[in-house]
Amino acid sequence: VVLARGVPPEKVVCIRSAVRLPPPVSREEGLRRIRQLLDGTDREGGSAADGPFVGMMAQFIERKGHDLLLDAVPEILRRHPTAVFLLMGRGPLKERIEARVDRMGLRHAVRLPGFVQDLHAVRAGLDLVVHPATAEGLGVAGLEASGSGLPVVAGAHGGLPEIVEDGVTGLLVEPTDPAALANAVDRLLSDPGLRDRMGKAGKDRVAELFSVDRMVEEH
Repeated sequence: VVLARGVPPEKVVCIRSAVRLPPPVSREEGLRRIRQLLDGTDREGGSAADGPFVGMMAQFIERKGHDLLLDAVPEILRRHPTAVFLLMGRGPLKERIEARVDRMGLRHAVRLPGFVQDLHAVRAGLDLVVHPATAEGLGVAGLEASGSGLPVVAGAHGGLPEIVEDGVTGLLVEPTDPAALANAVDRLLSDPGLRDRMGKAGKDRVAELFSVDRMVEEH
């Protein structure tokens, strides 16, 4: 933005924002917390607590990409029928998104638990995080997900490519292409080894580039 406004490049320095992550939570505790959010609701073909679990943590506003994810969900469910999508957060579009979930007949697979205080616990039970934003300054939700060891599927816009190293810590997609988003999520859900490798790489990347110590030192 500042370069586009005409500031000379030699006067611009980027100091990355930092995240201080809470202590790790076990996978078992994460799954228990997710099941609490789901209330153990049964669905056709099994329990809503079966998983795999795909999380999205974002304010319900237009640029975050909730509609794009809903466009992709039917194809993802065709390939992974027991997948559950947790869309966590609040915002002015939440009721509209809930209504669309109902119209699409996806209430069994797409859940909107609202604002969640202990996201660090929920993340421990997720298999991956999606953040298909069309505009984003940085994308702290994606940064926290990577720092927690989760692969991230994100929109290739704004600051998100600074967080997600495509093919290494996650996958970047054009956030107007639901087929690309579905394919990226399918690729990760189909390959636990790839999820594990990308999650570990993301955790290392956050520790190296987005630590509080580094941010302070660069200031």
